Amino acid sequence: MSSGAASRLFPGDPKVWRVAAVLGFLLGALLFQQVALVKRDYYTGSNSVSNRTPVTTANARSKVCLPGVWVPAGTGRVRFSVLPG
Repeated sequence: MSSGAASRLFPGDPKVWRVAAVLGFLLGALLFQQVALVKRDYYTGSNSVSNRTPVTTANARSKVCLPGVWVPAGTGRVRFSVLPG
């Protein structure tokens, strides 16, 4: 790229563009690290949304059976929300 084309594409002081490129690279690397490399839980079968209200309540020493709830084979974890009553 010739000097004339570069000055038209990146007007102003080249030092400002270098600083902007370095900061842009660092921001992109941080964004990539947060999106691609950090493990997160995904709630499959529920559009990846956790419950906000109790599904059911139970008394002490009672069994909790919910009809129509199936845990698929190969499920790695099941999450329970337990709140003091």
